Amino acid sequence: MFDIQLNSIPEAQAAEVLIYDRLGSGPDQISAKAFREQLESLGEVSEIRVRIHSAGGSIPEGLAIYNTLKEFGNRIPVDVFIDGVAASMASVIAMAGRTITMPASAQMMIHKPSFPQVSGGAQALRKHADDLDKWDSDLLDIYSSRSRLGREEISQMMDKETWMNGVQAFHWGFATHTTQTEVLAPVASLDNFKNVPENLKQVSGANEKDDTLTVQAETNTPEPTSEILKARAEVYGAENAVAWIGLTEAECQSKWIEAQAESVKQAQAESEELRKTVKELQAKIDEMEATAQALQLGAAEGVSTQGPPKIDGPKTLKDLVKIG
Repeated sequence: MFDIQLNSIPEAQAAEVLIYDRLGSGPDQISAKAFREQLESLGEVSEIRVRIHSAGGSIPEGLAIYNTLKEFGNRIPVDVFIDGVAASMASVIAMAGRTITMPASAQMMIHKPSFPQVSGGAQALRKHADDLDKWDSDLLDIYSSRSRLGREEISQMMDKETWMNGVQAFHWGFATHTTQTEVLAPVASLDNFKNVPENLKQVSGANEKDDTLTVQAETNTPEPTSEILKARAEVYGAENAVAWIGLTEAECQSKWIEAQAESVKQAQAESEELRKTVKELQAKIDEMEATAQALQLGAAEGVSTQGPPKIDGPKTLKDLVKIG
């Protein structure tokens, strides 16, 4: 499902974007072309809210949608809400948000780009491999621009196909906010992935073609009272505080490790300087011992080590001739 509509909010008009299906150019898929055309048809809006529940899909289409949202984000706020699953390229699109909000039970998945079905000769396969290497670098750039982790750590997570819930995503910097636990809604098939959490396997594919049940469930949900909203706000704050405490502890530990590493590095430098000084002193001692030995040898043989004995007598050829 893909839909963009205007929602009236006080003193502003916000566009709400639903990305609830696979990304691609085929039937029932979300194409970058249709996505951009619908956004541009809205005219002037004050904010774009993107709601994601998707297993991902086409790499080129996903990157184009990401770039479109980044472009609009240069003019107006773009906020992302992950309602259930943001897997593969859907997680890349999420990174376009000024804010990225995930319930604690929502799931995000990052992995290496791949071609599920590839055919052709050696040259064609080499081109596919080159394309994958380039896309891999592009995705690393996007993830590392938001995450607190380094490129190498993110690359290792992508190698393993890493799933993370809202609190984990917040802790690692893939989300900016996490909220209360929600029941996951069905998502399109996740059969192409290898490390899908058990709770997602149970809902994957259920009602994949039936939007009526989901709409009906939303229709029958009563509006929350002010007391419920207040309680939810307190829960949001508590969960965010817990996540921030975990982050602060990790940062403190990291700072302590950095300080210890710097102390070791300084001690190593001082030790190296000391070894150099000792080596120079040892060379001087060796030189002095050699000189002392030479003096002792000269004394034993009755010969000065200061040079040949001085001989008084003629010093020039003229003097020698006179002597002769």
